[in-house]
Amino acid sequence: MSLGDNLMPAFEGNNSKGFWEDLEIVALNDALLAELGMNWHSLGALQKRHDWTKLLEHPLAAKAEAYLQSQITQHPLFGLKDPRMVRLLPFWLEIFRRCQVEPVFLISSRDPLSVARSLAKRDDFLLGKSYFLWLEHVLPALLETRGHRRLVVDFDRLLEQPANELERIARLTGLPAPVQTELDAYQEEFLESGLRHHQHTQDELTADPHLAREIALIHALAQRLATDQSDLDEPTVRDELEWAQDWLKNLGPIYQVLIEQNAQMASVSERLDALHKENAHLNHVSQALANTQREFQGLAEVAQALSKEVHDLSSAIHAMRLSASWRITAPIRALTGAARQALQRLKPAMRLTAKRIYHRLPAKLREPCLRLAYRYFGILFRGMGHYEAWRLAWTPGQPKPSSLSYRRAELTGEGRYQLEQSEYPAYCYLPPRRTSAVEKVLEELPRRPLISILTPVYGIEPHYLQALIRSVEQQWYPHWELILVEDAGPNPATKSFLSSLNDPRIKVRLCDENGGISVASNIALSMASGEYVAFLDHDDELTADALYELVCAINNCDPDFIYSDEDKIDDAGNYSQPFFKPDWSPDALMSIMYTCHLACMRKNLIEELGGFRPAFDGAQDYDLVLRLTERTQRIHHIPKVLYHWRTLPSSTASGLEAKPYASSAMSRLKEEALLRRGLKGSVEEVAEMPSQCRINYHPVGTPLVSIIIPSRDNSEVLRRCIDSLLRETRYEHYEILLIDNDSATPEALAYFDQAAEHARITVLRYPHPFNYSAINNLGAREAKGEYLLFLNDDTEILTPDWLERMLGFAQLEHVGAVGAKLLFPNSDTIQHCGVLNLAAGPGHAFYNAPADAPLYFGRNILEWNWLAITGACLMVRGDKFAAVGGFDETFPVGYNDVDLCWRLHDQGLKNLVCNAARLIHYESVSRGVDDDDPVKLRRLEKERRRLYQKHPHHFMTDPYFNPNLHGSSVNFLAQNF
Repeated sequence: MSLGDNLMPAFEGNNSKGFWEDLEIVALNDALLAELGMNWHSLGALQKRHDWTKLLEHPLAAKAEAYLQSQITQHPLFGLKDPRMVRLLPFWLEIFRRCQVEPVFLISSRDPLSVARSLAKRDDFLLGKSYFLWLEHVLPALLETRGHRRLVVDFDRLLEQPANELERIARLTGLPAPVQTELDAYQEEFLESGLRHHQHTQDELTADPHLAREIALIHALAQRLATDQSDLDEPTVRDELEWAQDWLKNLGPIYQVLIEQNAQMASVSERLDALHKENAHLNHVSQALANTQREFQGLAEVAQALSKEVHDLSSAIHAMRLSASWRITAPIRALTGAARQALQRLKPAMRLTAKRIYHRLPAKLREPCLRLAYRYFGILFRGMGHYEAWRLAWTPGQPKPSSLSYRRAELTGEGRYQLEQSEYPAYCYLPPRRTSAVEKVLEELPRRPLISILTPVYGIEPHYLQALIRSVEQQWYPHWELILVEDAGPNPATKSFLSSLNDPRIKVRLCDENGGISVASNIALSMASGEYVAFLDHDDELTADALYELVCAINNCDPDFIYSDEDKIDDAGNYSQPFFKPDWSPDALMSIMYTCHLACMRKNLIEELGGFRPAFDGAQDYDLVLRLTERTQRIHHIPKVLYHWRTLPSSTASGLEAKPYASSAMSRLKEEALLRRGLKGSVEEVAEMPSQCRINYHPVGTPLVSIIIPSRDNSEVLRRCIDSLLRETRYEHYEILLIDNDSATPEALAYFDQAAEHARITVLRYPHPFNYSAINNLGAREAKGEYLLFLNDDTEILTPDWLERMLGFAQLEHVGAVGAKLLFPNSDTIQHCGVLNLAAGPGHAFYNAPADAPLYFGRNILEWNWLAITGACLMVRGDKFAAVGGFDETFPVGYNDVDLCWRLHDQGLKNLVCNAARLIHYESVSRGVDDDDPVKLRRLEKERRRLYQKHPHHFMTDPYFNPNLHGSSVNFLAQNF
């Protein structure tokens, strides 16, 4: 039997195994109760007369019918469990009738005192209110199910004697009785007596002074029904139930006072919650103000030092200008200045000319000509971001571009660096300075939590451990402990070194047996005394400011989980491969373990989750982070390198192939995460990134997708788009809305007429000047689908499962807009895989870069979150689109898609690109390229200015683009490139 596709997950401190309620049904019932002016715990439900006919005409009724129909089509036996349904029985009985379903009712009976104490613990309800709630649920369940098969099942007997109760249910439903092996499996998987927090006898009920005698009598009746001592259809039983119902109604004014008091208490509770939130906000503001004042004082000191330096420089410049050499070289300087100004005036025209020449050259000549131009006229291309793809390119057989980088002089050196010529890319890590401002912050920290650093140790050479310990000892923040757990490794020198340590801040445990990294990590966790724990691998190092930055974040944000940027360190101490990460990106985390190092978590939260799980050794940290981020959203990213990950051959820093079992564990933990979250999907290997795997979320049900395609006088382009869509798309439940934007050519008009004859296609007319936003808003208003997909007419489908993949992501509650990977025609280069908010404005990431070569940790291959995606192929759920007001029609041409995505993001939703969905985009075939037209360039600039006027908080900021990356780079180059 199926109970739905999306069951309610476990709640912290309530039920560790989860619940039987289907979240879709719960949400539907909550909405229905709201339409009746009620909620699940409103009193007086039996006192009110409801207009069920009106409710059954509401759109929610159609939604309920559609959902139930979809479930019974998929599952011959389908069950619904939600106490809210008792208050809506007349509604649901009619829905069952419409779906031609004959329901069987299982009515769970639990004593009212246990229910009341559970509600008091969970929701702070008074006992009196809970007793009446119990009665208002029991009476309709027993009275309004007449004429249907029904059975009262005792809650306690089901736990204590499951075989007897299941046999009663089997007899009622006509199902075969369960055999012993099935009973054993049922008890093992579903029953746990510890989840029954309260249990009371009939004597205890009778002795409770708060419990009305009439309620106790109804409970006694329910007990007789649950033990088959009485039958629900007996006249005496019906008389007792109706007597109790009359008693409740006859309470009249007294009960009405209780109802009003309950409503007043709920209102007071809401106001108290609001005041608590406001108070927390004021505390946060006060803390932020104090931090700002400290920063201001530190800046004042720096400004004073700079002022003195400026004064000294001014004196030196004044002396230089009085010198004879300055006067002699005056004519040369004047000539140089005039030449520079002339070059600046010529640059725009030369750049535009170069662009036009480049795009008109045959494809095979573009790269050679570009190299020649850059070699001899490179200064003219400075600042042009899309030339970076060539700048980074390296052809085998040619010398690698060398650069100056910093190299640590010796592994044992402390903070000494030398400048050398190197073949490494231009990245260097420089240790931060411990300034007077840092000292002041350390002195004034309101919270000084102990940070426990956990390090499982296995067979590592002692000199790496020495470097690790030295990096911890050099921490600016002094309140730490280091816990080293040696997991019975094969290296005696390791054990000898650990045994020799004599520092009260360092705890050492030598294990007798090898248990694996998860067991060793859990031992370290059990030894930890800190409020927070940080994880440090046995061959890696922390930066000196690592714990200082963690504690600053703890004081400012009170997070449950913190992660930072990281880089790699080789055996000689060279730094390379920095990973400048985005802020919290839940979909990226399901694609790749991007948070990685440095990770710091609240200790009690890890303990509640059960710590590390040995079944996922090799990816145990990934598994923990996935489970932890299901429990909390208090997640903070520190955009600084705080961790050096050593690239030893045995470490995954060198690649996952170093630990092949880690790849298997990673696939399994994602499969389990899907089950745990109640999501349908599959885990797929990624050919372009061996050892990595992506999630393919399967659509829930078969919702209609409305594909909205505007077009004007582009019949051949549009025909190619529609033909590929109808030919390639595997998902069947879609409609196409073609919007004719005042076409004039006979060919276009004829094609629209021809397309309108297709069963899937509806043609709409927009006889007005081009306004992308208004045209698509028209399509959204006319769409019948629950999901909207905005598609350019100059696209072509490449992957048959593109629509269902995008739909699977769009159905996730936290997701806003979903995009696809768009490629240039006749090439394997990227036109779109996400939009960055750069210093010069929004721009496409990895523009014109190779589509299948993993770039910057797979951001063009795997599913990552982005601040914005292109409107050329954008899917969004209809109600989310409507909630933010659709497209802003004051953006007729440019940035309307960016504006929409930013508004979705501001509502707390996450935008993403599904890179497994691929289309060709014949970019701007419909309307031309803006770069070639000065008028269009001015219009684009005007719309960009208006974009930032509307969204000033997004100016030059992008949470998914790290501030350490170059603000004008579409290729994720570091700042010092």
